[in-house]
Amino acid sequence: MITLADLPARNKMRLVASPKAAVVRGVLYRLISAKAAQERYGFSNDEFQEWVKAVSLHGEAAVRATAVQKYIHLRLSAYLRNIGNR
Repeated sequence: MITLADLPARNKMRLVASPKAAVVRGVLYRLISAKAAQERYGFSNDEFQEWVKAVSLHGEAAVRATAVQKYIHLRLSAYLRNIGNR
């Protein structure tokens, strides 16, 4: 079970993998709204949606910066392949 106490400290500027995943879980379990989390931690809606998608598809490790870069590269590669097949 997750509680508000499990969320990172307010206004923590640099969130690493574990706190990012905690924020995703906090929003999914309705401990905090996505908007409140964005205001509290200073990230964009697009960034948060990428975290949710990454954690959903690949687990907590997916929100690490290097994993996100790999994930973006994979998406870009797939996109470029699709355009080349037209």
